[in-house]
Amino acid sequence: MAQQFSPHNEDQTRFAEHVKGEVEDVQDLARLGLCSFCKNDMDLDEARTITAAVALISMVMAAGIIINRRRRRSMWTRPWIQRREGGRGMLNMVHKELAVEDREAFRNFMRMTEEQFYEILGLIRNDIEKQETSMRDSISAEKRLSLTLRFLATGETYRSLMYSTRTHHSTISKIIPDMCDIIYRNLKRKYLKVPRTCQEWEDVALKFGSIWNFPMCLGAIDGKHIAFRSHSIVLLAVADALCRFIYDDVGVNGRVSDGGVFPIARNTLNFPPNKKLPNRQAEVPYVFVADDAFPLTPHILKPYPNRDLTEEKRNFNYRLSRARRTVENAFGILSNRFRVFQTKINLSPEKVETIVLAAVALHNFLCEKNGATYTASVEDDCPLLVLPQQAGKRPTQSALDIRKEYTNYFNAN
Repeated sequence: MAQQFSPHNEDQTRFAEHVKGEVEDVQDLARLGLCSFCKNDMDLDEARTITAAVALISMVMAAGIIINRRRRRSMWTRPWIQRREGGRGMLNMVHKELAVEDREAFRNFMRMTEEQFYEILGLIRNDIEKQETSMRDSISAEKRLSLTLRFLATGETYRSLMYSTRTHHSTISKIIPDMCDIIYRNLKRKYLKVPRTCQEWEDVALKFGSIWNFPMCLGAIDGKHIAFRSHSIVLLAVADALCRFIYDDVGVNGRVSDGGVFPIARNTLNFPPNKKLPNRQAEVPYVFVADDAFPLTPHILKPYPNRDLTEEKRNFNYRLSRARRTVENAFGILSNRFRVFQTKINLSPEKVETIVLAAVALHNFLCEKNGATYTASVEDDCPLLVLPQQAGKRPTQSALDIRKEYTNYFNAN
């Protein structure tokens, strides 16, 4: 038989030659055995049966050599990655140095304070902790969350994060989508709740009236394109008076029609009943404010076109623009806080949706915890692409009359 062979030290050609040699050795023995059987006047059929069995064994041996070659690994991972557990790498620096010596740097790195980081970790820990094997330790829940937050904060590629965190990019590619899904599922229950009762909607409207001087407003609608690879998906959202998202829909196409503006056009979210505006006589519905990308409907107000504007129409457009600024600010804060949206995300549409939803939930969490100091932190105009103006059906007379009533109210107050 051929001498022992190590496929890890030779190239593919030599390995194939080795397997071929092993099989030929066994087959030579089979032929010798067959000749011997014939010389001893053994039954020819019996000899052939034995020879076939030996040939089958040789094939099994060859297959075993190939399988063992594929299964063998020289090491679990690269030595420089293994040193991550020895205290090296960016993630160790953040928690062992920044958290102790420079809390402001920690906040800038994670986009949140240490206390907020561990509050989120407490909410999701049970879903992300992994069992440790006898061979190596799993990546801790703390480091998984840190890695995900850093990706959202910077939009760095997985390979770039590999060198700074000493975590292989193939591992990162599994951690980040899973973590984003866990973050969204756990935070949405408290921080991304859609109002479901008349009272909850009226509470939203009261804040719009007191902060933005726009009564009976249930939210500001807008949509932005999220770029990935050579395409984009649309994040369609509603913001309240405090720049928090109260509704989000990721993945809709770029055209927004009457049926595409989620359940608003159909009034399936239990809106409050129609009522009169202050010091007015006609009853009107509670409304959402939007820009020209959306249709004018009884529940959606949009500005008058910028041609032949009267003073009354200009005043209406100004008041609507002030109220609608909340959703623009929300998108601006979201994209500047989580700069993954300022890059082209090189992932599949499903993973991009998960990333967007996680970022929206984190935005609302930080709004809740930090209040005005967070919503006042928008640095630049929103870099996300806006939705184009839609050419759809002409608005109904009812929708035109409702906008006219709001116009009359704003010009009288």
